Amino acid sequence: MPFTCIVVICLKLAAVQVLQAQEPTLKLLSLDNTHIISLKLVGAQEMVSLNDISEIFQLTVHEDPVTKALTVNYLDRSIVLTEGQPLVSVNGNLVSLPSHAIRNDSDWLVPVEFLNRAVSRIHDLDIELRKTSRLVIIGDIHVPRVAVNLSTIGNEARLAFEVTPATPHTVSEEKGRLVIQFEAHELDTDLPLGSSSDLIENFQTTDQSNAITISLTPRYGSSRFSGFRTRGSTSQFVLEILPTGTNTL
Repeated sequence: MPFTCIVVICLKLAAVQVLQAQEPTLKLLSLDNTHIISLKLVGAQEMVSLNDISEIFQLTVHEDPVTKALTVNYLDRSIVLTEGQPLVSVNGNLVSLPSHAIRNDSDWLVPVEFLNRAVSRIHDLDIELRKTSRLVIIGDIHVPRVAVNLSTIGNEARLAFEVTPATPHTVSEEKGRLVIQFEAHELDTDLPLGSSSDLIENFQTTDQSNAITISLTPRYGSSRFSGFRTRGSTSQFVLEILPTGTNTL
């Protein structure tokens, strides 16, 4: 085989691997389990496999070969989907979805909103969809949304935290990093992608999943909190990162 063909084939295989690695996923969290399932994009709409969610939520699916209607059951409760129609019947009540179900070989794809708009109405467990985070919360678990905004003032770094719902936290200082731990099962985070400060290297969630670590540079001297307040169910506070030699009094 000519060398140019080998190069082309290798490049195509690499492109396929990159596309597969970038395939979006949906994370489903419950008290006992964490599930990661693939998302399929149909236009701009994110869809999930009916087979995947049926296994997770213990649903049974029956397809009528004549009417092409799909019936999704949980115990004695049901959802009826009609091919080509974004309206579904949930225990006899009509519920609107952003798009209709689509056949995918032996499976069906349904919009991700099917989980919180339809399945949640027939299931024993609460189901909360956080579409922006591609996250589903199942049952009674505490997963606060923690958004962090980084700004610099002079030679200091300021981290503005917004936590919804308000959740108690502690801060500990370890070698080369600060750890902010929340009283939660897991965190739904929106962290800075990089650092514009020469005091901070990066931000990460810990292996325990309920804490944020801030890796620090050798220029770090100390830290302090300020501006704590509560607005409705959201708490806000600022963590100031100070360089060596700063007077904190």
